Amino acid sequence: ARPAPKATTAGRQFAPNSRGPADSRLENDIKLRDEEIDELRVTVTGLERERDFYYGKLRDIEILCQRFQEQPDPETTPEELVDHILELLYAEDELEEDDAGVTDP
Repeated sequence: ARPAPKATTAGRQFAPNSRGPADSRLENDIKLRDEEIDELRVTVTGLERERDFYYGKLRDIEILCQRFQEQPDPETTPEELVDHILELLYAEDELEEDDAGVTDP
């Protein structure tokens, strides 16, 4: 059997399916980009989780205010209302508790 003819490009000869330094660099670039994409995915997931966490707190405060508007309690002082809002803001979340025991590598 005869070996496959060598292709030429710009005066250079190479065997079909041969791998040159440019291929290695491209593969390395792809690997780096894949790693970067994975890191960005983790970041996006974390940001979405944090967004949802704070949106939930905001929604709880909104519900509290709506209830208070619909059925005002004359015995509730502004200080008590503020205290309740602060309780909602600073309440621990289940996700925070789960993350408390996890350390970054």
